[in-house]
Amino acid sequence: MHNVKLIRMQSGEDIMASLVEHEDDTVELNDPMRLVFRRMPTGQTIMMMMPWLPIELIQVNSATVYISDIVTTVEPKAAMVEYYGKLVTKLIDD
Repeated sequence: MHNVKLIRMQSGEDIMASLVEHEDDTVELNDPMRLVFRRMPTGQTIMMMMPWLPIELIQVNSATVYISDIVTTVEPKAAMVEYYGKLVTKLIDD
């Protein structure tokens, strides 16, 4: 995994992906995973990651988006990158 970023989209979605910038005002999101936060009745918040794209229907788990569709990108913590890498590897192996 290289250049893994947390990406806040204009839509409000939070995506974790390996990001490749292009010179035509687009970026490629490789193996994008959507972050979902759920508050439990106990008050605890749980974070889940799920594929952003319908991986069962596509040949390559990659999407090109316009930079204007992105609000910001940030560096995730090392533990998040490791967790993301394990999930992506599991999806590839399945």
